Amino acid sequence: MHGRATPPALRLLRKMKTASRMPVAMLSLTLAIWLLLWPARVAAMVVPSRGLAQVLGRDRGIEGSIPQLDARRRGQAARLADAVELATRHTPFRHPCLAQALVCHFILWLIRTRHTVFFGVRRADSGEKMEAHAWVMAGDIAVCGGRDRGEYTVVRCYVNA
Repeated sequence: MHGRATPPALRLLRKMKTASRMPVAMLSLTLAIWLLLWPARVAAMVVPSRGLAQVLGRDRGIEGSIPQLDARRRGQAARLADAVELATRHTPFRHPCLAQALVCHFILWLIRTRHTVFFGVRRADSGEKMEAHAWVMAGDIAVCGGRDRGEYTVVRCYVNA
């Protein structure tokens, strides 16, 4: 079967089989994130940054801190990070980092877990333009977008403690 694409129905069956082996809590969290990514993507495109800033927490400029978490909250943040990774991997569209950060912020806020939302910039590979990035940290857990956070200069952060 080399060189032939897998039929969509067979791919869907395989994904459903894999999902059926996941713990119910993780499957539920991943599905919730997957569903929340869509309105968050729209919000990231149409809501002005000033409007988004009002819901992200206490504006700390560039001097944000990352609140420390107890073991239970660290575990919740790590599970959320895994679920975000899984949900974003299995969507038909690429969701921008801002949409992912909005979803993570919302869920962490719901479960009352302290976190910080960061915004940063770096020069694009061409050197002419700037690239923006958003990521969320809960304790020492990069819940989303944190893999390459060291490449960005923080320009704003919002703390939820």
